[in-house]
Amino acid sequence: MEIEILVFECGGRHFGVDAQCVRGVLRAVALAPVPQAPDVVMGLVNLRGRILTVLDTQQLLGLGASSLRHSDHLIVVDAGACEMALHVDQAIDLLSIEQDNASEYGHQGGEHLAGSAPLTTPPPLTKPPHSEAPPQLTDTAPRLVRTVAKTHLGVVQVLAPSQWFRGDAMKEILAIATSTTATQLTPALNL
Repeated sequence: MEIEILVFECGGRHFGVDAQCVRGVLRAVALAPVPQAPDVVMGLVNLRGRILTVLDTQQLLGLGASSLRHSDHLIVVDAGACEMALHVDQAIDLLSIEQDNASEYGHQGGEHLAGSAPLTTPPPLTKPPHSEAPPQLTDTAPRLVRTVAKTHLGVVQVLAPSQWFRGDAMKEILAIATSTTATQLTPALNL
């Protein structure tokens, strides 16, 4: 059995997302800021009348914050509970992966894959006020990555947006993404 993935570059690494949840890919545009939103929320965009929350995918994956450049892409995904856009450096290719070349994230022959541990949970969304210590992650944090696949580009970690909003770890982002007042916060940035 094959799965199709959209491969993208983020923070100098290759990632993918199941093509079935991709609704579109567009060039990055100016975003409307969301006051007091978690750091991982870059802003909002009005896509043909639909307000989408744009996430900093690089920061979500624990690779540091990124800035929006005109050459970047926004990948619109169906995250189960809502649609949102993932800010990435570049969408690269649509690939079909044989099930034999993919394994459940984090395990292969009973061992963790090299470099996989940091991506099993999202980084903290915000630091507690007046605290130098980073917040602690909870065991209920969603799995960001579903599958690891071998491709001609190397190892690609395939994200699972439909799994992100199970539990409480990202409910603040979900509240922003599904807010009916988001339309009032967003100027006419129609694409």
